Amino acid sequence: MKLITAALIALMFAPAQDQEGTRGGENASDEIPTGTLRVRTDMERLYTYYGARHGGRAKLDALKTVSFRWIPHEVGETGPARELEPLLVTLQLSTEGERFVRFDEEIEGQTRIKIVNDLQNVARVWIDGEERRIPEMITEAQQEAKLLFMLLDLIYRPESPDLKGNFEGLKERDGKEWVVAHFEFHDSRMLEETYRLFYDADDGLVGRIDVHDKRTAENRRISTLRFSEYHHYGDENPVEAIKFPSRAEWTQRGSEKVIALWRFVDVELNPVLPPGYFAGP
Repeated sequence: MKLITAALIALMFAPAQDQEGTRGGENASDEIPTGTLRVRTDMERLYTYYGARHGGRAKLDALKTVSFRWIPHEVGETGPARELEPLLVTLQLSTEGERFVRFDEEIEGQTRIKIVNDLQNVARVWIDGEERRIPEMITEAQQEAKLLFMLLDLIYRPESPDLKGNFEGLKERDGKEWVVAHFEFHDSRMLEETYRLFYDADDGLVGRIDVHDKRTAENRRISTLRFSEYHHYGDENPVEAIKFPSRAEWTQRGSEKVIALWRFVDVELNPVLPPGYFAGP
């Protein structure tokens, strides 16, 4: 969808508009909240702390497939955001060295399916059951896949070998306290940004991601993603379940203008898929 791709490009490649320090920060410390206690920590303890908010690190390791309906909203200069047609997204996070995402959507009476092999950066497109080579749609699918896998790795797989993390301590942003860590992907992912994750000091969930441009000398922040309205899915006790946000809002540095507003509904974790689901319709 063009609006999704446009938002992605604005987020990933928007030029930095002014400076912001990216190391340390106001009210920073190297403590992490644990119940009513605050103890010195490092990345290993942060992984344990964060994993516990999703039922434990083993629960996150067992997350192999995610399916949800992605509802983009058109954001105008004035007035409320307008809900657009949803698309069904299914991601296979990791199976024998392959990662796939499939997009199913209905647009103008057409059934469109896009499937991306993320590790090979190969995308295929079908319209009403017929495979079509449409460069614009192929590029769009590749960009969407790159974005989604980046977010899922940061939020649910911070221990991935593709990521290098540094604990930064407690900081205040948006009028509240956060536990903060800074992440950078391996060069093989070909991402020009680094990411600062803000874990809510009360519930341990990721509420904010600052995106920084490492091509600048100051590693300037270029945009911010905010996640909210987390829910658990399935019949598990909420304390023992993986939580998934149902809302994401992205703003651009400087003007703080909203780039994109997305909703995520009908979330399924590790759904059973038919054979050949990522091979085509």
